[in-house]
Amino acid sequence: MLVVRDEYSAPLVAAGFGPDGAPGAAGFATSDVAGRRPLGLVEVGSKALLLRFHQHGGLLRFLSGDRFLQAERPFRELLLSERLRAKGIPTPRVVAARIQRTALCFWRLALVSVREAETQDLVRGLLQAEDAQAARSLMRAMGEFVGRLHQAGLLHVDLHPGNMLVQEDWASVEAPKLWILDLDRCELVDALGESQRLGMLARLARYALRRPGLAARALGRTNVLRFLKAYASANSPLGEPVDWKADWRAVAQLLSSANRRHRFGWCLEEWVGAGADTRQG
Repeated sequence: MLVVRDEYSAPLVAAGFGPDGAPGAAGFATSDVAGRRPLGLVEVGSKALLLRFHQHGGLLRFLSGDRFLQAERPFRELLLSERLRAKGIPTPRVVAARIQRTALCFWRLALVSVREAETQDLVRGLLQAEDAQAARSLMRAMGEFVGRLHQAGLLHVDLHPGNMLVQEDWASVEAPKLWILDLDRCELVDALGESQRLGMLARLARYALRRPGLAARALGRTNVLRFLKAYASANSPLGEPVDWKADWRAVAQLLSSANRRHRFGWCLEEWVGAGADTRQG
């Protein structure tokens, strides 16, 4: 099954992304963008389109690869993208979603979205900040953006800087624009619960902690302060004050209590991954 916007139907089918097209979509080049594997790229008029095949993460990637039981996932992602855009939340427009049956009851899932021109992922932006003032500016922008996401009711299952874009010239503007990526399995709710909201903030911090260079830029005391203040201001319901200090204490407690469990999982993933690489060699 293929769902595609009318204006992109013919060029995508010509590029091999039809309902019965080969999984590799031969008409797509390999882009310089990668998720769990490099994304495909095709030019349609003035637009660059990115093709992403869904792939399991974590330990499941060694067992299931690109085979899924839930066929509706790319269509849900397409609809969520439209709902967020309608709320004024920047996210790349999804133009096509496809499912193909594989062996037994499994499905191969794929999504095509418009590439946002002149952007870079937020991790690169933070690491390339030339001075402390630039890093602080970007941390404030990220805090405000995450606050807007939470105020809109976005429950993102993998919220971290690698799933956000920022405009390339962010250092030359007062309020850098950001985009949210990877909406697979995410959802919009009327209001986020405290555990959901704090869990996403903890995931952000945990992502940085695993990357020493990023942690040095993002998790310094003053940068955390700026992020949380901007976040609290954007996520303040009806102008009511939000206690950002309480947020940070709660996040720190979550990080402490989950540290041992996550370290075990990371070590196990690295061990299995190293074994898989050896066998392929």
